[in-house]
Amino acid sequence: MAAFSLVSSICLLVAIATGSGLAECPDEWVSFQESCYYFVNNHTTWHASSAYCQSQQSEIVAVDSQAENDFLVRYMRRLGCAFNTLFWIGATDMITDGVWVWTSSLSPLSYFNWGPNEPNGLTNEDCISVTHDSGTWNDFSCRAPLYYVCELKQKTCGVGSTVIG
Repeated sequence: MAAFSLVSSICLLVAIATGSGLAECPDEWVSFQESCYYFVNNHTTWHASSAYCQSQQSEIVAVDSQAENDFLVRYMRRLGCAFNTLFWIGATDMITDGVWVWTSSLSPLSYFNWGPNEPNGLTNEDCISVTHDSGTWNDFSCRAPLYYVCELKQKTCGVGSTVIG
């Protein structure tokens, strides 16, 4: 019990000192802030991407901030040419046209990074792709085969929280 308390205290101090949580991620997943990300080296439709992420007990990524958007774009660039393209994120306006929500929570987008003249609402563009070069968003046909990122939200390492490991 004393060891757990010491570990919890150290984790809490590190989280406070760095200003961020510590996510412990499964193998091949990447930690950023309080989430783990899996960059899938396969392109498929938005629906298949979402289903795959759910099969991994995660969701297609919900981008909550400019920092998270920048992290995703930087990491995609670092992965090399296989990922030098568009990738899916987990927002849609399929429920109500023009009202964009995250599929993981059905909550409206509080952060967005639309490209110029986007979303343009063309026919059947109900999903969002992100460009790897600029990080801007575009409403896009959900049927297009794109790369994607799964996100596993983690609790921070600290008092009263759990870490998956």
